[in-house]
Amino acid sequence: MPRAVAVLLSLTLAVGWAADRLSTLPPEIAGAKQVAPATPLTYPDQALASEWGLEGAETASYAGPGRKFQVSVWRLKDPTAAFAFFEASRDPKAKPDPEHKKTVVDEPNGARFLTRGNYCLRFTGWAPKPAELDNLFHVLPKLDQASLPNLMAYFPVEGRVPNSERLIIGPASLDRFESRITPAMAAFSMGAEGGLAQYAGGETLTIFNYPTPQIARERVEEFRKLPGAVVKRSGPLAIAVLGSTDPSAAERLLAKVEYKATLTWNEGTPDVEVRRGANFLLGAFTLAGLVILMCAGAGVAFGLIRVTRGRTAKGEEEAPMIRLGLDNS
Repeated sequence: MPRAVAVLLSLTLAVGWAADRLSTLPPEIAGAKQVAPATPLTYPDQALASEWGLEGAETASYAGPGRKFQVSVWRLKDPTAAFAFFEASRDPKAKPDPEHKKTVVDEPNGARFLTRGNYCLRFTGWAPKPAELDNLFHVLPKLDQASLPNLMAYFPVEGRVPNSERLIIGPASLDRFESRITPAMAAFSMGAEGGLAQYAGGETLTIFNYPTPQIARERVEEFRKLPGAVVKRSGPLAIAVLGSTDPSAAERLLAKVEYKATLTWNEGTPDVEVRRGANFLLGAFTLAGLVILMCAGAGVAFGLIRVTRGRTAKGEEEAPMIRLGLDNS
């Protein structure tokens, strides 16, 4: 019997896991209904899929009033992995959407590819409006909307090849996108987070962000060993230009990257301080009122108990009041 229970439990967990992987897309999107059950998608590069933490992927077709479209969805382990997947999976000729330049692109085949949180979605045959997207993301399971790293903001825009940016979060992505740098040089075990972009002169600009400037200084010395590399450090950033045939152009590109530390200072405004003091006084008066009510209630309850005991004593004399006898007589 215990063995049968274990087998049944295993089957239940397996079915639940499969249902979770195949239940990402809702049965209806913006008034269009799913015309057939969603089918799973596979990613050809298993090493990258594992590094990105690809938890599930599926595609489904929808039909509604006046439109038919297909939706493919990928759920990654976190927003950083989803953004890395987005950059690597968009069409090289995709054009950014004017309202969401970094996270939404329109591809040549008419599809709209986007990322939000730890999800990536591709709509073919229909481009959803922002409000329709918001409604969709409200029902997607396990949505993680943590902030994205700002590393890609350090890459100069001038001369950058469109859609060449790649976020590097581990050895697999480093090997696929810039194999001249080894995992030992990048030192992901030290908390490295990297990115790269191609430039019109044939240069590859790579930037790795480390927890401290001291670690970045050590990594820069390793990057200097790469043939033809032009390298520098800026704060916790280790920056290298690879593949350049013009050392002066490499130096100019390198000079455009500078680390800028940001400090957030939260200072209370007078209005906030006044409200805080008023709330404190209101709380104090409320507590005092509750204590007075409790004392009054206790006094009334004690009096009622005395009266009730007097009426139910059945002729028995009530216990006399205790006197201390402190008079002078």
